[in-house]
Amino acid sequence: MWNTAARAELEVAVDIVNTSPVLYLLDQVHAHADGRRIPPGPTGNHDDDLLNTREAAALLGWTAQSVREADKAGRLDGGIDRYGHRFWPRRILNQRRDNPMPKAPKGPVRERLGTEYGERE
Repeated sequence: MWNTAARAELEVAVDIVNTSPVLYLLDQVHAHADGRRIPPGPTGNHDDDLLNTREAAALLGWTAQSVREADKAGRLDGGIDRYGHRFWPRRILNQRRDNPMPKAPKGPVRERLGTEYGERE
């Protein structure tokens, strides 16, 4: 049974990686609940790590507000909802960081399209 006391005991027994909100590894939770030795968690950064909005913003070099806006507008794929919070796998954020969306060209639409884009004269 998961309750506040069990959570407090688990927090003492497990190295917590992120703090807002805390996501536990299922095998560690089961081991704790069964009274078994808690297996170590992963060390370092892994592609499957789930990053919250603040962590995603830091990785991308954005503000947290920019992450929320990009997610809402569909410009940031892969968001996962867990317990009322939004997370993104590190793999997806790394791909986005390494392959940013091109910036929109400046100037009127006709200028942007011109003969460079195959417009016929």
